[in-house]
Amino acid sequence: MKNLKLLYQISMAVMLLSIACTQEVLPDPSFYTYEQTQCSDPWGNPSSNSELETLVSDYLDAKSISVIESAVLVDEGVFCSACTCPSGKTIFVKLSEEDGQKLLGLNEGWQEE
Repeated sequence: MKNLKLLYQISMAVMLLSIACTQEVLPDPSFYTYEQTQCSDPWGNPSSNSELETLVSDYLDAKSISVIESAVLVDEGVFCSACTCPSGKTIFVKLSEEDGQKLLGLNEGWQEE
């Protein structure tokens, strides 16, 4: 009886270890930023931050990049109004490692945080 109980405990431990070892460990998602320009961004020039987040997500989705989370940070101290000058808005997106590499491969000014 004692041997049977010990054999049962060992087989359960082996089974649990084999399950734990077969699970794939996913890398943590990363944050990426983009300094929005006054009017030369590929998703256009929306009037509100929520519209900007939607347009950026839609644009990236069209590039097969899935946004996990997004946000817009606004800096009111912008003095340049040329089309390529920063608008004072920084776009933050949270992506998987794979999608982050796709995003950086677009060469559009995105930076990894």
